[in-house]
Amino acid sequence: MSTMLTTNVQALASSDRAALILGPLLDEGLGTRAEVAQVAQTGATEYRIPIVRSGAAAAWVSEGEEIAPSALDVGELTITPRKLAGLVPISRELAEDSSPSAIEEVGRSLAQSVIFHADAALLGNAEAPGPEGLAQQTDVQEIDGGALASLDPLHSAKTEIAVAGGTATSIVAHPRDILKLAQLKDADGSNRGLVEDTTTVVGLPLIASQHATEGTVWVLDSSAITTVIRENVEVESSRDVYFSSDRIAVRATARLAYGFAYPERLAKITITG
Repeated sequence: MSTMLTTNVQALASSDRAALILGPLLDEGLGTRAEVAQVAQTGATEYRIPIVRSGAAAAWVSEGEEIAPSALDVGELTITPRKLAGLVPISRELAEDSSPSAIEEVGRSLAQSVIFHADAALLGNAEAPGPEGLAQQTDVQEIDGGALASLDPLHSAKTEIAVAGGTATSIVAHPRDILKLAQLKDADGSNRGLVEDTTTVVGLPLIASQHATEGTVWVLDSSAITTVIRENVEVESSRDVYFSSDRIAVRATARLAYGFAYPERLAKITITG
C-alpha cells in the first residue's frame, strides 16, 4: 500500500474528521443561525426541551399577608435526531496521487450536501424518514399576505408573535418572494423602491432560501425553534466496499432534528400573487 494512500485515508479518519461536516453545518446551515433557531448539541439519542405553558404567578399582597403559592405548568418536547448520510466512491488513483486537499474536497462536498438537506428539512421539505419542519407545524400564526402590495403582512406577523409572548428575530423566504419585496414601490407611479435593502426588512434580517416554498414567507422567533445535533458526526473511509472496482468509499453521517416548542410564536405569511 502506498504511503500517499495511507496518509489520505488517515486524514479523513483522524480525530478531527467531524469538523469536516460539523464545522460548515454550524457556520452555514440555516437552522444554526442565531436569528433562526437555538442550537443544542447532545451525545444522547433524545433531547428534551421544557415547555412552560403557564408560569409562576406573582400578585400584589399587603404587608404580613400570606403569599398564595402558584403552580408551574411545565411540559416537555422530545426531539430525536435523524440520520443524514452520504457515500462517495473515489478512485484509488485519486487517493494515491492527489494531495490531502483533494481528499478534503470530498469532505467539503459531503458537508454541502448535509447542509442542503438539513436546510430543506427545516423548511419542511424532507422526505421520510427526515425530521419534521416548519411546514408540518399546525399552530403557527396564519397571515394572509394577498398580492403583497405593502409591508403590512410582515408587520402583522411581528405583532401576532409579540401577542403570543415572543419576539420576531428573522424572516425566511424564497428568493423570488424577496424579489417581490424589492419591487414594491413607495407610492403609485413611483419608481423608488419601498425597500432599499432586502437584507433587512421591517427591522428583521431577511434570509433567502431556495428550500422555502414560493408564496410562503416565514417570520420566526428563534427562541421557539431548537436545532438538535448529535455530537458524533463522522467522516469515515473504507477500501472494502468497492474492492472489486479498486475504489475507496468516503462516508459522512450526521444526526439532527428540529423542535418547535412554541409554534404560536412563528408566523406563516401566504402570498397569492
